Amino acid sequence: NVVTILFFVKIYQYLPLAKPRAITRMLNSVYKSNALSVLDLEDSSKDFMDLNITRSLKKEARIALEFVMNFNYDSTDIQRFAIRINSPKTEFYKYDVLALNKIINKNSVKSIWVPMVDSVDDLITISKDFSSFIDCGTKIVPIIETVDGLNNIDLILKHKYTFKFDGIHYGHYDYSLDAGEFPLLEQNDILFLERVKRIIGIIEGYGLNYIHTPIGRLKDRDLLLGVMDWLESNTSSDFGVTALNINQSKWYGLNSEEFNIMIKNSVDHDNDIEKATWIVDQFNDNKCSGRSFSVDKKRCFITPHEYMLASNFLKTNNIG
Repeated sequence: NVVTILFFVKIYQYLPLAKPRAITRMLNSVYKSNALSVLDLEDSSKDFMDLNITRSLKKEARIALEFVMNFNYDSTDIQRFAIRINSPKTEFYKYDVLALNKIINKNSVKSIWVPMVDSVDDLITISKDFSSFIDCGTKIVPIIETVDGLNNIDLILKHKYTFKFDGIHYGHYDYSLDAGEFPLLEQNDILFLERVKRIIGIIEGYGLNYIHTPIGRLKDRDLLLGVMDWLESNTSSDFGVTALNINQSKWYGLNSEEFNIMIKNSVDHDNDIEKATWIVDQFNDNKCSGRSFSVDKKRCFITPHEYMLASNFLKTNNIG
């Protein structure tokens, strides 16, 4: 007899802290889609071009966080949230510590997501500054998204009993920016999948669960379901996926077995200059007001990380 093992897939929905009253309405939609809301104080409140605008956006996000977390929800169900803070290495971290510690119901925070973790020192800082949450059962999700972080992943994960992890998240966009990888590897590139498979093996080797990086192509349902099918075939325990909008959360709930990912076995470098120029132009032409990303009808979503990779590539080649 063949025994089929079913793994539990946790869906995490990133929510930007821009319009607090709108967020309180969205939370019910996220909750009904069986996803966990990740209230984002980091990338969604950042302008890569202007530090002063970023400071203003961060302040607004912290105010919104306090409103959302202390809102009296109509639902009788316990609302459980994750919160992605800013890295302890940034100037914004100390303000995040103050903002989170104003939260009255600390039991409602399931996990704190920590960007740019590249050493145990980051986790020691988090454990000290958020001890009141950890005492209430809140767990930590380290985000591995730097070259040093991936190189030190074993040193970080061996402390799993000390820091009580709720999964380990790979952040592909920031990792690619830190590594200077252009063009950005797509999620059906063989090199991307080989890297993720290696990361999954390391994480599961410590008895922990992998949380997948977001998929930037917001309208590409087939790619998302193909990635989901690939993850189900290449994990040996429960895992998590992250969504950037409500549609992605809903799609992750569909049956992905019929969607085989179309793997690209090589990265085409023949048109790198044209590709970089197009990304920079599209980003500048379609940048969303007050946000750090760009959306156009065809490509749908260009992250600031990809824009910076393309811009740096053109500068390196003395173009523009």
